[in-house]
Formats: sequence, structure tokens, C-alpha cells
Amino acid sequence: MNPSERISPDDPRLTMYALGEMDAAERTAFEQQLQHDADARAAVEEIRRTVAVLGPALEAEPTPAPQALATDAIIPGWEAGQTNRATTPPVDEYRRGGSKLLRFPSLYYSVAGLAAAAFAVFFVVRESRERTMLGEPQAVEADLAVAAAPPPPPMIMAPAPADNAAAERRSEAPAKVAAATARRARMAFERDYADRFYSTAEQASSTFPLRIGRDGYAAVREQLRRGERPARASVEVAEMINAFDYAWPQAEDGVAFATLLEETGAPWSNETRLVRVGVKGVGERGAIVARGARAVVEFNPARVRAWRLIGFERGSETMGVRGMAPGETVRGGDTVTALYEIVLAEVPAGEATLATLALSYRTGDEDAERQLTRRLETRGAAFAQASADMKFVTAVAAFGLALRESPMQAPVGLQEIARWAEAGAGGDEQRRELVELVHAAETFLR
Repeated sequence: MNPSERISPDDPRLTMYALGEMDAAERTAFEQQLQHDADARAAVEEIRRTVAVLGPALEAEPTPAPQALATDAIIPGWEAGQTNRATTPPVDEYRRGGSKLLRFPSLYYSVAGLAAAAFAVFFVVRESRERTMLGEPQAVEADLAVAAAPPPPPMIMAPAPADNAAAERRSEAPAKVAAATARRARMAFERDYADRFYSTAEQASSTFPLRIGRDGYAAVREQLRRGERPARASVEVAEMINAFDYAWPQAEDGVAFATLLEETGAPWSNETRLVRVGVKGVGERGAIVARGARAVVEFNPARVRAWRLIGFERGSETMGVRGMAPGETVRGGDTVTALYEIVLAEVPAGEATLATLALSYRTGDEDAERQLTRRLETRGAAFAQASADMKFVTAVAAFGLALRESPMQAPVGLQEIARWAEAGAGGDEQRRELVELVHAAETFLR
């Protein structure tokens, strides 16, 4: 079997691997496949989390007495056809691998049902990615809600009448765990799809913060230098992008901000393009230059079909949709770089403007709000003609998404990402270090 072949979401090996029920050889072979399938790895983790929640809930319940089990029950782990036994075996005989979790059939079938629900969640998310690029962002959420719905109640054997209360509690446990699974799926969706595509027909405006931390990159760098793989959730792509210095144009006299807008082809797709938006505060470094400042990028629906803001992962508070970013105080020297991926309209119409950057702010003690507007017109340039800064920003973003194993990561390998970084690094030592870190990550990212 080709190690890079995607694993089917209903492959029973996912459950076996998650529960530690593979022998060494089988486990090694399966792990080779898992290295190439982020969705399958995520499904394994969801199964483990589900079992972690379900296990304690049912661990507290008394184990059914042997006489409470039907004598013709098929016990998980027994040979097929071994039914209609005169006596039911002791509990320890049908534990598999010493696992306390599989103490009785109701739990076995509950885990199987919930595992199927987990597979459905990840399968739907993966299959719905293309729908978001076609301008259907709400379709993913709708499909996810269906996939995360509680599975049908498992068929379990009726307990003795005296144990009705415990039976009711056990019957409620799968529904509760299914609800917890759905909540986790929603959290995962909001985390992983924070930079998902939006259709301009439904949402043409985007915001991003004018001040952003940089500590996230320092933490990632130190872990990579030690040969460690950074924790997926700890990788903040926007902070990685903004940890580096870029070239800035001079601000106009009397204007609080210097701005830049650049467009180029996406190096991983012939169907999308990248837009870099940069904002920098003017005057003495550290001095307040603007209050209540907000940045809004307005995409032209006549030229842009869909867009996504790459790497601003903040759970449900993603900086994608207009209105989420509060007014901020900006000081001289504060900078922010945002990277968008856009899908062009099939039949462009109207003016050549792709997007408009609008900055609103106040200066000093003024009550009146000032406005600064900049337009970006398409030139159709290829990635090879992009500036060094654009190539480097693209490499950092792609590397960060790969470390996060984001469903929205660029479909390219680390060697290609390293080439983009190299093309934009020049003689800058900090940038050249990133090239080395990308190569270092090849030991655990393929």
C-alpha cells in the first residue's frame, strides 16, 4: 500500500490504533500512513479524547453481574460463533489487552458509534473545503452540524430489573459524550478554519489587528532549534509573519500611517492569488500616533469571488469579519502585516480594483475621526516577480500552517517552502535562520 494514500474515514484501523490494539508490526506500518494524512491523525486524537471522556463516566457505574447479561450475547474479542453458552464468562475473560474500558458490550458499541461520529466530522470537514472556495462558507458549518449529531443509541442488553437506575444512567452516557464530541468538533472547526474562505457575495469586508504579538515565533524557533516538534496549538501563524522586519514606504506628511499593498500569484495554485497588506505607525518611536484605529479591507466582488485571511487563529474570535476588531492605540514603529489568499471572479467586470484598505483613526485629543484609503489594482504578476518581502511572508505563512497541520495549509512540501524563504532571505541573518528551521522540521513533517 502506498504510504501517502489517504486513509478512509471509516477504516477500522483508526479505532484499533487509537485504543492500542495493534501489534508492533501493524502499528509501525499504520504510523507510516498516518504521517501523510493530517485528517486521519486528527480523527485518532478525537477517538482518544472521546474514550477519555466516556471511560470515567462508565467506570463509575457498577459492572453488570454475570446473570444480568443474556446468555446468547456475543462478547467482543471472542471467536465468531461462540454463542449460546450455558454460563457467561467472568468479566476479566472478555477484557481485551487488559483494557478496563471494554468491560461490557454496551461500552464497546458506544465507543464504536462515537468513533463513527468522529470519522464523519473529519470526513465532512475535509470534503467541504472545496465548497468554501466556491463561495459556500456556510455549507461547511451546516455539514459539520449534521456530522456531529449524536449517533443512534447503541443496542445494549437489558439489565436485571433491580438495576434500572444504573441502566438509565448508562443509556444517557453515550448521548452526553456525543454532545461533548460535537462541542469539541465545533471548537476544532473554529480553530482550524479561522482562516477559511468567505464569499464576497456574502461578506466582502475583513478586519485585522493593528498590533500583534511576536513571542509566538520565538517559542517555535527555540523548540525547533532543540530538535523538538512545536505543539500544534502553540503555533500562531500571524505572530510568525510579524516577527520579521519588512521594507516600508515613507508616510505622507500629516498622515499617521505608512501603508503597502502587494498582489501576486499564489505559488501553490493557479486559481488563487495572494494579497499582502501592511500598516506601520510615523513620528517618534513609541509615541502615540493614533487612537481608536481600525483597519478594514474591502474586496471588490466584481473582481474577487472569495477570500481568506491567513493565520489569524483566535478561535471563534477570528479577525476575518468586519466589526470584530476594536479600535486600537497605535504607536510610532508599530507594524502589522496581513496576508490574504483570494479567488478571482470567473468573468472579471468593472474596474481593476481588487481591494481597498480603509484606516479610520483619531490623532491627539481630536474627537473627529480621520480616514485614510488606499486601493490595490491587479497587475496579474506571477510569484516569480514578487518582491523579496512577499516571497518571504508567503514562506513563513506556509511553514506556520504546516506546523499547525491546518486543513488550509499549502499543498506543498517543506523543500519548496524553504526555496521561497531562501528567495526572500537575502543576507538577513534572521531570515536565513528560518530557512534552516524549515529544513530542520523535515524530520517530523513530510
